[in-house]
Order: sequence, then structure tokens, then C-alpha cells
Amino acid sequence: MTCTIELQTSGPFSPGKTINAKLLCLFDTSEIIEGIKCSLVGEERTQFNGEDDTKHEGLESFLKDDIEIIQASTILSGTYKYPFSFDLPAGIPSSFEHINGRVVYEITAEISRGDGRYYRNSKTIQVSVPVDLNDMAHEISMVPVIYPVEKKIDACWLCYSADLTISLRLEKDAYLLGETIKIKIDIKTVTGNGIANVIAKLLAHTEVTSEHPQRRKFIAVDKIAKKSDNNGQEGFSQKVYSFDLEVPMDCNVPSLSKCKLIRRRYSITAIVNLNGCFDPIKIPVDIKLGHITVQEPRPIGFSKPPEQDTEPSIVPYSKNNMAQAAVANHLPYPIDDFNFPSPSHHHVVPPLPIVHLPTSYTAIPSAPPLATMYSPRHFTPRTEEEVAALLPRNSNDQMIPPPTYDEAILK
Repeated sequence: MTCTIELQTSGPFSPGKTINAKLLCLFDTSEIIEGIKCSLVGEERTQFNGEDDTKHEGLESFLKDDIEIIQASTILSGTYKYPFSFDLPAGIPSSFEHINGRVVYEITAEISRGDGRYYRNSKTIQVSVPVDLNDMAHEISMVPVIYPVEKKIDACWLCYSADLTISLRLEKDAYLLGETIKIKIDIKTVTGNGIANVIAKLLAHTEVTSEHPQRRKFIAVDKIAKKSDNNGQEGFSQKVYSFDLEVPMDCNVPSLSKCKLIRRRYSITAIVNLNGCFDPIKIPVDIKLGHITVQEPRPIGFSKPPEQDTEPSIVPYSKNNMAQAAVANHLPYPIDDFNFPSPSHHHVVPPLPIVHLPTSYTAIPSAPPLATMYSPRHFTPRTEEEVAALLPRNSNDQMIPPPTYDEAILK
């Protein structure tokens, strides 16, 4: 008895798509079976060795779908074909392979025999999910960024300390596969210690988490690309080092945002080696890699009027620029870090229309004419006799004095 899974297409498959396949079963003799089922499973698997060489492992299942092909019955000898299909849900991660972590998708066929034994056959499929840089637009900059660093490094007791200023400049901090990363490293040595060489690396940092025997984290660092300049420089000097690092087209950039045990990030790391007994200076800068470029949003309030012929300049996307534009246009929503409108929703409050009334228009008054209203100039004060007549009096026609403070309180 054998069973084989045959896919209609080899893949890779995308979320939201359907996997069509068939199960080919060969029975040499008649068999009493309890059933045949097929399963689609998606899992994260991690493994690494701890400090004491203890093996740490992790397993997290994020997808499980079962299909019952046949219920309990007697199968005569022969060859049988059973078609089936699975729908891949949205929001699943990419397939991923690393020495310390994997994201795998497997289709498994299982024949449950009447004697309690099982026959299984599995087939791994590849799921491809492109990394869209627009999903992380609030975290990246598509304009030049500079990272200044000032270092004072102590050496051994035979050497003087070294002072230097380092500035690392990138054209942006998000790149596509096949794109060239242009790096400029400006180094100024304040003391007499010279620079032996400067290295620029593109690195991938894979963080995996184990669950057994205990929850631990491990970070593996892999080199993607590297360039170096061995000319160096003398002390009390300034020099700019330029590097062009190309992101390989076959670079493994998976979509792992939904994973719980595996994380992956990327960095440009500059390494400065000084002359003498100094430790290397490392300057890591995180960047983003992806497959879909950022569509630079025009900040709110900068939409093009219909009558304008030329395209207005695009202001770099940032919350400060958006806030200024929103305030300038009196947009009707709060400007804060927790409830900020999406840059994709352009909303500009139109100006109030100017109403031109005809010359013959006569307004209907909603108040008395001004001439009939109260005016202080026409106020006539009362005489003393009129005021006295308003005061309370007793039976003898004598004015009743006002109550004292104690009398008023007692009342």
C-alpha cells in the first residue's frame, strides 16, 4: 500500500490562493481502513544550542486544516485517485529556512488502517509573501539620514586614548532587492591615532525563541554583503569613505510579521579599525529590505488644485510636516501620536463660499431698530422721594431699617 500527493502546480503559492492536488493511492490487496484524510499544516520551528550545549527547541503552529477523503470502509486492490484542495488564508508568513529557525508548510496524507497502524506521506510547499515597505512607511525615511557618533577610546597603558568623530550617511533607510545602498562614512581623528581600515557590511539578524526546556532567545547574525577600504588615514585628519553595497536579488527577505518565535531584521554596520591596540568601533544602523517600494505620500494639505498646471513638490513624509500642513488647513481631527489620520486619506477643508447679494436685497430685521433700543443717554435717575417710596414701612409710616448681620443669619 502506498499513497502519493501530486500538486497541480508546483508553486510557490500566495495567501488567498487555492492549492489544487490529488492523492494517488495504490492498494496491493483489499484493505479494511478507518479512513483517509489530508491535512495542511503551517508551523514555526526553532532550534539552537545554549551556553552549556543544551539543545533548545520551539514549535508554534499557526495553520491547521483537515479534509476527510474517505470514511471507514473496505478498499479493494487497485489504484485510486482522490482530488482535494486547500485555500491559503490571508495574513500568513512566508516560507523560511535558516539553520536556527524555519517556517514550513506541509500537506500530509494519512491512511488509518483497521489494525491501528497508519501510513503517512508528506509534501512540503513553498509560500511566498512579498514584503511591502508601505506597511512600515511610518518607520522609515526615504530621504538622506545621517548618524553622527563621537568616540573616545581607551587603549592599554602603553598607548594614548583616541578621540574621533564619525558620521555615517545613507541616502535612505529602506531598499529593494537588487538596489544599491550608497554609504558615506566621514571620520575625523582629533588625536594622533590613525585609521587602519574601514569596513561596511550588510547584515541579517535572525532572532529565534525556544520553548523547551525553557524559554530562551538566540540571535544569529549573517553577512549579506561586504566592502572594505584598506587605505586608512593618518591622525589629525579627516576623510570620507564611500561604499556601494548591492542587495542581492536572491537575498532571503521573508515576511515574518505574524510569527511568534522568529524575527528578522537588517542593518548596515560600519567597522572602524584603528592603529594600535584598540578594539574595533562598530556603528550599526537598522534598515528595511522589501519587495514593494514605498509610494511617497504627499502630506495632507498639499493636494494639487484642478487649475494648477505644474505638479507641486513632494514634501518628505513625517508627522511634523503632516501636523504643520493639517494646522495650516484647519483640518477637523486631532493631531497626536495616537490618532493621526492616514497619509492615504487626503482631506482638505474647502474655503467657505463668498455670497454676493443683489443690490435690491433688503434684510429682514431680527431685532428692534437701534433707535428704539436702550441707550444710557436717555436714562433718567429716580428722585430721593421715589426711592424712599419703594422702601418698606411699618404701620406708623416709618421706614423699617435693614436687618443686622446676626438677624439675617438667624432667619
